[in-house]
Amino acid sequence: MREMSGTSWRGRGSSIVFDKRLLGPLLASCPVVSLRQALAWVPAWPSAPPQSGSTVVVGGLETVLETMPAADAEAFVRKRIRALINEFQQQWDQCGLVFGVLVAPQRFKVTVQGEVLFVTRDHDEIRLSATVWNGSASDDLFELTFKDPATGQQVRGGFHVPHRS
Repeated sequence: MREMSGTSWRGRGSSIVFDKRLLGPLLASCPVVSLRQALAWVPAWPSAPPQSGSTVVVGGLETVLETMPAADAEAFVRKRIRALINEFQQQWDQCGLVFGVLVAPQRFKVTVQGEVLFVTRDHDEIRLSATVWNGSASDDLFELTFKDPATGQQVRGGFHVPHRS
């Protein structure tokens, strides 16, 4: 999986971001839209994003991943989240969609094949990249990284696909 640093991911495509150092600047400048509100857009799309910026931050995806059985969560994400991403990119192509998830980085596991898994509290694994981005995006899947000032090491803070087709 390729790495992406900087902030270009904020303005186009879709991302799942879990690190507070990447989310913090977004939360300071963008209103957070609930997952319920964002999903309600799909049948009745608003004419403009909720703010005049280039990023829409959606909160609440981790609740779905944590409260549903793994198979149900995968089905929900495959059907509802994927539809939201597709519609979002058709409606607001020059705007980035960021799912802010407030969980520890260890909850995300990357397989040797480059698939992103979400590990629930019960240790179930949800195939996140396959369900959110259809797996076909594996060549386009980036690991969002930044340099940790304390250690000087690159740290993973999320995942991004520039545009899901």
